[in-house]
Amino acid sequence: MQRRRDHARSSDVGLEKGTAEGARDAMNLLRAEDALEWTMLSPSAHIERGERTGRFRLGRDQLLVDAEGNSRISVEDYALAMLDEAEKPRHRRCRFTVGY
Repeated sequence: MQRRRDHARSSDVGLEKGTAEGARDAMNLLRAEDALEWTMLSPSAHIERGERTGRFRLGRDQLLVDAEGNSRISVEDYALAMLDEAEKPRHRRCRFTVGY
């Protein structure tokens, strides 16, 4: 199967596993850090182009899912959550999540 480099499929188990393990390793390094002021924003399981709604939920270390069990966020709303955090930090020295 040939895959375009700029559009990795989210169903590619190797990619998901590698991404999740890398994020976990980075999180562990940050949590062990004493001097650094940090924040980590984790997206939902599915992040893709869509609408900027400005209506999303924030969580901590849990995967956010909707009533049907779907975990998703648009790139536009993910960026909005990131900018909101940069302007008014509320998650110092922790990870937070964003999803619908």
